[in-house]
Amino acid sequence: MKKLLFIFGTVLLSSFVSDNNKSFEVKIEIVRNKVQLTPSNGFNFSLMAFTKNSVYLNESGMIDFKNSEEVENSDFIIKLTKRNNKIVLKGIKNTKWKDLVFKNYAIINESGIK
Repeated sequence: MKKLLFIFGTVLLSSFVSDNNKSFEVKIEIVRNKVQLTPSNGFNFSLMAFTKNSVYLNESGMIDFKNSEEVENSDFIIKLTKRNNKIVLKGIKNTKWKDLVFKNYAIINESGIK
């Protein structure tokens, strides 16, 4: 009986513990000195371009990282920094990676560079 209870409790607990990583995929490239994002899933926009050298992004676009409500309500957060022809990404919330670096162009998802 104790084994049955243990197995049932483990199954029940595992149903409440989930992987918080939300699925997303986006093409990131440098086009005419702008960073351009073209998502294929997981984002609420179809195209975004900007000239800022550093931004925080979530599924809706750029966010104010100092706004705790925006941070808390985000499915995922990525810090994007442009340095010359390199893009540096830092996975802040719900990504399976911490840091990614690439030149000019890449397709990324929650697991890393495709």
